[in-house]
Amino acid sequence: HTPFQRPRYIRHINVSEEIARYLMIWCGYAGAAMGFRTHAHVGVVVFAEKFPKSWQPVIIKIRHIISTAIVAILFLVSCNCLMQYLDSGKLTTATHIPTAVVYSIIPISMALAIVHTIVDIKEDFAPAKTETAESEGAEL
Repeated sequence: HTPFQRPRYIRHINVSEEIARYLMIWCGYAGAAMGFRTHAHVGVVVFAEKFPKSWQPVIIKIRHIISTAIVAILFLVSCNCLMQYLDSGKLTTATHIPTAVVYSIIPISMALAIVHTIVDIKEDFAPAKTETAESEGAEL
């Protein structure tokens, strides 16, 4: 290979590295949102399990409320950052993709996490199905 051909190969490597980096960001944040859906955030679960069994329903409710608040704050901050990226019009180095596109996954994943935690809170405070069925049967 001649020295004139090397920069083209280097450019392809830089483009593929950049794409891999941005896909990793997307996968990481999408995985974080999925973690809220499946309750896979180990540190939070392990902390909650340290309390006695009788406290678990209350601890779970508190955990879901705090998680929702934290994720809502992260959503607002990430929306602010995304707006700054949109206003700047900045492009990525190798692929020339708008940085706003790359980092748009952050508010998207935070919004999904908020939805998942709100569903959890709704389920926490909804009457248990067995209680509801018993009370309906008693009314008849």
